Amino acid sequence: GGHAPDILRVGGERNCLPEENLIEAGRRFGQTASVPSLWIYAANDNLTPISLMRQVHQAYAEGAKDSHLRYYDSQGAGGHFVLRHPDYWSGDVEGFLAHAAK
Repeated sequence: GGHAPDILRVGGERNCLPEENLIEAGRRFGQTASVPSLWIYAANDNLTPISLMRQVHQAYAEGAKDSHLRYYDSQGAGGHFVLRHPDYWSGDVEGFLAHAAK
């Protein structure tokens, strides 16, 4: 809940759910979303391929008002450490927050 914009981090140590479950979870979550969201994702994530993440986000965005997926090429570690490199994504976060504040 809440009324503040949401910046989502999706992923983890293992992607153990079938792809269909992840896509359906995205769809259901999007149906109840009430605030703008920014999804930050590493294009070279070795556990959840970007093609799957695009499908999950697309399902989420079907119900969500205002959602954005941004993905970045991250060096090393299969992309899991992209959040440790704000030089990649900080401009998009600033733009998202400015947009969400309108």
